[in-house]
Amino acid sequence: MKTNRFWKMLAVALVVALFSIGTAIHRHADGRPLLPAAHGQIIGPAITQDAQDVLITASADGRTLYIWTFGDWNLEERRLPVFQRVVRSR
Repeated sequence: MKTNRFWKMLAVALVVALFSIGTAIHRHADGRPLLPAAHGQIIGPAITQDAQDVLITASADGRTLYIWTFGDWNLEERRLPVFQRVVRSR
């Protein structure tokens, strides 16, 4: 009976610790999300002359284009976009 009580108290302590760590991280970020939000538009996919897949996105005002390529396939059969360059209009 004492061992069940020990594990229950240990589980409660772990949950409290997780909440306190989350609160500390949230306060450290000043209440802001940890990752910045992007407000833009996807122009669409394309293929370069070298047969490389490219994704083109635009800023919210439409004056800046961002060119992304895709890396190698990872273990989950996904390719993550890799930032290449920025094209700005005048």
